[in-house]
Amino acid sequence: AGGNTKASVLKPLDILTTAGNPGDIVSALQTLPGTQVVGESGKLFVRGGEANETQTFIDGIRVAQPYIQTTNNVPTRSTFSPLLFKGTSFSTGGYSAEYGEALSSILVMNTIDVPDLEKTDVGLMSVGLSAGNIQKWDKNSLSFNANYINLAPYQALLPDNINWITPYESIGGESVYRHSFERGLFKVYASFSAAKFDVEQEDINFTDPLRNNNSNTNFYSNTSYKGSFGDNWKVFAGLSYGYSLNKGFYNIINYNAVENAFHSKLTLTKPISTTVKTSFGMDYFYTKFDQDFSQFNTGYNSNIAAVFSETDVFFSKDLVAKIGLRYSKNYMLNETSISPRLALAYKIAKNKQFSMAYGNFDQTPKKEYLVFTDQLQAEKAQHYILNYEYAKDKQFFKVEMYYKNYDNLVKYNTEMPIFNSN
Repeated sequence: AGGNTKASVLKPLDILTTAGNPGDIVSALQTLPGTQVVGESGKLFVRGGEANETQTFIDGIRVAQPYIQTTNNVPTRSTFSPLLFKGTSFSTGGYSAEYGEALSSILVMNTIDVPDLEKTDVGLMSVGLSAGNIQKWDKNSLSFNANYINLAPYQALLPDNINWITPYESIGGESVYRHSFERGLFKVYASFSAAKFDVEQEDINFTDPLRNNNSNTNFYSNTSYKGSFGDNWKVFAGLSYGYSLNKGFYNIINYNAVENAFHSKLTLTKPISTTVKTSFGMDYFYTKFDQDFSQFNTGYNSNIAAVFSETDVFFSKDLVAKIGLRYSKNYMLNETSISPRLALAYKIAKNKQFSMAYGNFDQTPKKEYLVFTDQLQAEKAQHYILNYEYAKDKQFFKVEMYYKNYDNLVKYNTEMPIFNSN
């Protein structure tokens, strides 16, 4: 009921050794049940939902721009190195009331709290190389990772039918600083990437190929503190900032798009008794997006405030429940929502367990729609999950039934594409 029965957790070595995966977290997750491999995208699609319905969180704080920009029919990469994280938790539904603005799934990545030792990592891939290092001093530690990707050598060995003028090229890096207090841990995480490409591609609406020249820059940083105080109180506080710049020209159209995104979060947890533990908190999302297409300017400002609460109840050693509620106010859409969440787990034997989960989820429509109108309603989904799990001698057999009901995906324009839900 705590979420472990509904989540898949991958260690860094699991990600790096996944067959056909060039050291990319999202590529490794696409091998798990519940995901769909959309080869021309490279993004994470879960149970019929679009890629933007899967939200990424680092140390509990949302990442607004988790992917590097790319062209049509060329898979993108995430901007993160698995070597800086102690584990990647991927939930395909029924997740905690703590997480909002996610319609299909959440990808939670937690950076290493205290490194075991100082070390250096070197990676060589078919599309580039990477290097990283960890340093420790007393109560402080610093980790960093840098990577360089260039498709030109790969294209020379295995040419495809894409007419690259300048093959895709990117450089980036990440860093994590930690300081340990007597009753807490402070972290600062930062990542940066810059990429460019120039390509000609055919378009069904035009006789001649169209040229797409793009350069993009992404920056993300968050600070977080988790610790304890008083009589068994636990606190978590975090703040993140994301910046994305995409500019270039498509055919004869010049474009320039800038996104600034903030997320702040505060959570308090307190065990009421030996059988009841409760947590409550609040978070705030702010997004400002502006784009210019050949002097045609569009954009929007989004403000979302939310409060949430969740209680774990241990009825017995075999029966556990997690009851949650999330209330949010979307100021741009002028809409409020109340989202109940419920999870139950019943252990029928030492190695057998039933679990179920239910929840209401909502998310702001994509920016491709919001730049033209704010007269929309939030997208909504309901999750119903039933699990039976059998585990013996470290071998697992799991059967899952899943149903997701969508609403308000397309309300005002019937020409917008609708995907099949499952």
